[in-house]
Amino acid sequence: MLSWLVYVCQIPQIGKIYNSGSIAGLSLATFVLETFCVIMNVSYNYVQGLPFSTWGESFFILLQLIIMLSQYFHYTSSKVLLLITPVLVPSLTYVLTTLPHQYLALGLTASIPLMALSKILQIKSNFMNGHTGQLSFITNLMNFLGCLARYSR
Repeated sequence: MLSWLVYVCQIPQIGKIYNSGSIAGLSLATFVLETFCVIMNVSYNYVQGLPFSTWGESFFILLQLIIMLSQYFHYTSSKVLLLITPVLVPSLTYVLTTLPHQYLALGLTASIPLMALSKILQIKSNFMNGHTGQLSFITNLMNFLGCLARYSR
């Protein structure tokens, strides 16, 4: 029914960063960990030869995370990182697809606690800053609802 929303769930966050011209309150560690976790998901599923329909959602989220990382580096004036992010992330994804299955499986398993850690780091950042800054409520709500939908299956 609303499963298409998962393909655009990061767009509100991208828009909020763009419209404000700021990454205030956003944790770089959160973006990096989330990106790594999604890279592991895409790499594992690709190597397993699973149909794109089973992991395409992660692919589109990865593209959106690349945009958000690029925005982060743009607004922190990290021009070198801004330039290499769109090349580095796909390159890392490709390199991971060359690893043996057991390493990919381990990375995929590790992505579960790492994703939780990424959320904890964002919460810590919110607490330390005393505000959520440019964190998008809509993106987080869609992520939460997506988790509930998966849990209810």
